[in-house]
Amino acid sequence: MTSRSSGKVLNDVDRLRLRHTIRQWFVPIIGLLLVTAAVGAGTVYATYVEPGETTEEYVVSTWSETADFSHSATVQRDTSAFREGTELRNRPVYYSQVSPDINVEYSTGYVASDSGSLDIETTLELLWQNTDADENVLWEVAEPIAASEWSDVKPGETKQITTGFNATEVNARIEAIEGEIGSSRGSAEAILVARTIRSGTVNDESIQQSQIHTLQLDHQGTTYGFLDPSIETNSYERTETETIPVAHGPFRSVGSIVLTVTPLLGVAILAGGRFKRIFELSPTEEAQLNHALAREEYDEWITPGILPECTLGQSSVDVASLKGIVNVAIDSNRRVIEDGNRYVLTTPELTYSYVNDSSGRSQPPTPADHRDHNWEVGAVGCETLEETSSDKNGNKTDNQSVTLIPDTGDETTRGESDTRVGSEDTDSHTESESKTDPDEER
Repeated sequence: MTSRSSGKVLNDVDRLRLRHTIRQWFVPIIGLLLVTAAVGAGTVYATYVEPGETTEEYVVSTWSETADFSHSATVQRDTSAFREGTELRNRPVYYSQVSPDINVEYSTGYVASDSGSLDIETTLELLWQNTDADENVLWEVAEPIAASEWSDVKPGETKQITTGFNATEVNARIEAIEGEIGSSRGSAEAILVARTIRSGTVNDESIQQSQIHTLQLDHQGTTYGFLDPSIETNSYERTETETIPVAHGPFRSVGSIVLTVTPLLGVAILAGGRFKRIFELSPTEEAQLNHALAREEYDEWITPGILPECTLGQSSVDVASLKGIVNVAIDSNRRVIEDGNRYVLTTPELTYSYVNDSSGRSQPPTPADHRDHNWEVGAVGCETLEETSSDKNGNKTDNQSVTLIPDTGDETTRGESDTRVGSEDTDSHTESESKTDPDEER
C-alpha cells in the first residue's frame, strides 16, 4: 500500500495519518481549542457585555458676526466723463474735483443656528495717526462722527449706520496737525473706525463682546479712495461631551462568536470520536501506515513495475521489512521493483523479496491496477543461466538461477531480449547433450 493520491482530497493513507496524528496529539489539540474558545469568549464578553465607553464631543450650537463697509459719492458737476448727480459706488478711485464728498456705510449683524436677541451699539469715528517705520504710533487724533443703537436684533438681521465727510478736508486735517506740532516725520494716515458692542443671548447663551473694524482713506493729490477694509468676523460654537458605548464593527461582532463556537464544536467532535475510538488504529491499519511512511521515505529507490510470472515461484531471500530490502538495494546500487504488495531486488548472486502483508491484498495486482494508480509500468523479463555441478554420487546436475532484467519499454529491445534468452537456452541444452559421460563412451 502506497501513499500515492488517486485524485481524492484525502486518500486512505492520509486518513490513517490524520487519525494517528489526532490520537498522538489529542491532549495538546484539545488544549489549543479550549484556549482559542476562551479567547473568543473573552472577545464576545468585551463586545456585547462590556463594550467599553468612549467620549465624543459634538457641536450644540453656532453663531458668527457679520460686518461690512461700503462707500459711494455723487458727481457734483458735469464733466465729459461723468454727469452731475451720478452716484458712484464702491469705486477704487474717486476724483476730488468731481465728487469731493464721500458717504460711508457700515453694516453689522449676526447669524445663529438657533434663536437669539442682541442689543447692538456702533460708533463711527475718524482717526488721524502718524507712525514710524517700526509701526510705532507717533501721534493720533480721534473724532467721533456717527453713532447708532439697535435693540432686540434677531439672527440674520443686518443694521446699517451711514456717515459722510469731505475727503479733501480730511486729508487737509493731517497737514494742520503736522503744522501744529511742527513736524511731518513719520507716515500720517486717516482711518475710519467702527466700534461695535453686542450684548444679549444667542442660542440660549449669554453674549457680551465687542469688535473693531477699520477702513483706511487713501488720498493721492486730486484723487482718493479706500484700501481694503480690515474686517475680521469671528465664529463661535458651543460643544458638549457625551460618553457613549463603543460600537464594534461586524467583523468583531460576528468573528468573536465564530471564534468561540468553532473550537467548542471541534472539542465536541474530537471528544465524541475518542469515546467511539475512531482515532484508534487497528494493528493492520498501524502496519499499513508504517509501510506507507516507509514507502514515501524510500521512494527514490523503488520503481513500480509488473513482475513476470517466472519470478513468482522462484526461490529468493525473504527480507523482513521494506527498509531492509531498500538497504540491500542501496548497498548493491540497484533499484527495488514494486509489484503491488511484493518488492523484489535481484543481484547477480541472489534474489531478495519482501511481501507487504499489511496491504490486505490476496492476489498480485493486474495491469489494470497499475493503470488506476497512474504508474509507469515496466515489464521485467527473465534470463535463465545454467550452472553444472556434481551431486554426492558424482552425477552431474543442472541447477538454474534466475536473474531479473528490467525492460526499457522498447518493443524491439524486448524482442531481442526474448530471442537472446531462447537462444541461450537452446545452446545450453545442445552443449549439455554433447557432453556425454566417459563411462558411456567406453
